[in-house]
Parts: sequence; structure tokens; C-alpha cells
Amino acid sequence: MKKFGGYALLGALVLAACGGGSSSSSSTNSSSSASSASSAAPKGPPTASITLTGDSGVAGVVGGIALSCDNPGFDGNSLTIGGTAAGSDPATGIAVTMFLSAGKVFVRLSTGSGTDFKVREFTGTGMTNFDPATGAQIDSPVNETTPAGSNKGDIGAITAVKGSADCGNFNPGTATVKLTGTTPEGQVNGTLDPVLVTCSTQPQGAFVVIRGIVNVGSTKAMFFVTSQPTTALMVFETLQPSGQHTYLGPVNSGTPTAAGVTIKSDAVQQGVDQSPILHIEGDAHCG
Repeated sequence: MKKFGGYALLGALVLAACGGGSSSSSSTNSSSSASSASSAAPKGPPTASITLTGDSGVAGVVGGIALSCDNPGFDGNSLTIGGTAAGSDPATGIAVTMFLSAGKVFVRLSTGSGTDFKVREFTGTGMTNFDPATGAQIDSPVNETTPAGSNKGDIGAITAVKGSADCGNFNPGTATVKLTGTTPEGQVNGTLDPVLVTCSTQPQGAFVVIRGIVNVGSTKAMFFVTSQPTTALMVFETLQPSGQHTYLGPVNSGTPTAAGVTIKSDAVQQGVDQSPILHIEGDAHCG
């Protein structure tokens, strides 16, 4: 679980762009009704508000929140919320990560990295109106489910979480990205589905992250394909139920823009001899 802060977090927290529209009203009753429906205020970007109940240092309103919607998962799509505990420094304080899936509220509190990584995890079920593409209402007591042997450090405990998530004008994007080749778990030959495409513009240029699920051997895997300017194509694989691999492709394997990317490249698994090779090919369009 310690690797969540890598490609998965990058994939999970890039947000969709704004959109919407309106029309003018008329003096007649029939046209006024039609106009009223069409001129509703356009939806904004995804937003969330979360309050934690618990020990000092973690209780209060979560700050710096980012919401990612309709994230592909092995047990169905989910909502992901990231932020920092009330009063925490965004760079060094306690990170709050929430995963909302059908019938389940999961909260992770973490800080540090490497040998100094500390974590506590909590789970509840109190949620209504859940839809991974539109949002949810959360009002849930939680129980601690931190794995045995984890380093909790001085992170406080929480007993409840309350708030809401609204996906606003979220659009998951589209992709026809297909993976073929060999992995340590067997052959892969399929198109990522379901899929989420997120795009961002950094000082270095445009970044496109394509996240999706495909069969690998006798199991399933989630792939994060990251196309970025002037650096290697990065492919991060998370297996069901556990396991991770990283693959790298050549620089300029795609030409990412704010609208998407076309990829046609091989990528080699890192850290092993006689590395398995994946072929990644297809188009992705941002939401």
C-alpha cells in the first residue's frame, strides 16, 4: 500500500475540465418552461467537503481537497478524495486519502515515506446516493482496519467521517488503447476497459494518464499509462489481488496534448533480467 503515492495518485487526482451552456428565456409559458430547463446554471468542476471526527491532529475539516470520479477498479468504479488533515502542512503533514465504492467508505491517514512511512486505515459503510460518475453523500462511523505490522507512528485515530462529493461536469474521456505481449503473470491481449483519461498541463508540457483494466494471464490488472513530454513512456501495473510491475518505453513514444495522445510503443519491464515486453497502441481523448 505504500506505493499509492506514485502513479496511482497521479492517475487518481488529475481533474476534468469545465463545461456547460445556457439559453435565453421567452415571454410565453411554454417557451419559458423550456428555457428554464435549458438555462440551468452549468455544472462546475468536481468538488468535495469532508470532516473527520477523532483525535487531535486529524479531526476537523480536510484541507486542499481534490476529487477524482469514476476511477476504474477491480470491484467496480470508485470515487477518490485526497487532501490533508485539518491544520496539517500540505507538504509534510498528514495526508487524507478516501476511496468511496459501492457500500464502502475507506479512509487512509499517512505521512512520511520509505522507512519513515506511517499509516492508519479505517473503514465504514455510511453512504447514500453513491454514483462513481456523479458523487455521494457520506455520514459514517468507521472502524480501524490498519494491516497488522504497519507503522502507525503518532497518527491519531478517527471514529467518523461526514461530507459530500459532487462530480460536477466530470467526463471520463475515451480511449482505444490496447496492450499486447508478455507479463510475469502471463499473456495480455486486450483493450483497457473500463478506462479513465485525465490530462494536465505542467511547466514541462502536457501530461496524459490513461487508467484501465485488462485481463492478464488468469487474473486482471490495472494499468496506468503515462505519456509525458521529453521523458520515457511510463506504464505502471497493479495486479489483482496484489503485485506491481513498472515498464518503460522510449522517449517521445507519444505526443501528449491538452486534448489527448496517440501511442504506439513497446515498453520493457524494469528491474528484472530478460525483461518481458509490452506493446501499447491506441488513441486517448481527454474528458
